[in-house]
Order: sequence, then structure tokens, then C-alpha cells
Amino acid sequence: MKQLQVPNKIKAWIENNTSEELIKEALKEATFNGVSNLRYIDKILYEWGKLGVKTVEDVEKNRMKRN
Repeated sequence: MKQLQVPNKIKAWIENNTSEELIKEALKEATFNGVSNLRYIDKILYEWGKLGVKTVEDVEKNRMKRN
């Protein structure tokens, strides 16, 4: 059985203690915006980090503030 290779970006997110749930939420955000590349997802996670977003609940609160 061939082992799946995890891209370096994803490894970096995990090593920086980004939760799996937050990574999934960033993936959903990117997909919602019609973008499907890791650089865009990385930017979402970076911006959330600058805002202090650490959980999916924080994402929801941030969305409420923007609207």
C-alpha cells in the first residue's frame, strides 16, 4: 500500500499547532470562494492568526463582526 505524502504546507500548519478543525474550516472558506489551492488556504489561516482566531467558534464570531 502506497503511503499518502502530505504537502509541506499542511505539515507546517500542523507543526504550528493549527487544529484540524480550523484547517477544515479554512478549506471550506476557500471552496466557498471558488479557490482550491494551498497558498490561498495558507493566507486564510495567516489572516485568522493575525486576528487571534484559534477555533471554529472564533471564525464564526469574526464572520458575524464583518456582516
